[in-house]
Amino acid sequence: MFVPLVHVKEDESFENAMRRFKRKCEKSGILSELKKRQHYEKPSAKRKRKMIQARKKMPSPAARGTPRLSSSPSFSGLSLPLPAPRPGGA
Repeated sequence: MFVPLVHVKEDESFENAMRRFKRKCEKSGILSELKKRQHYEKPSAKRKRKMIQARKKMPSPAARGTPRLSSSPSFSGLSLPLPAPRPGGA
């Protein structure tokens, strides 16, 4: 990893130089790396986080154009025999 350097020009204001420095830090990924390393993350938690990110990146079945399968079986075309009435009523 490198440290972003910004050379301040003679006619440049401090605010402009600071803005350029912040932009370079953001593009190089220093801040995101710092946030990641701020606390220890267990390998199992890291794997779980990566799996969740991968799942979020995958397009939904509706976006892919594939029909969605229902998790419960469909009994609309199935005819089952009714139980025999009990003797004595109820």
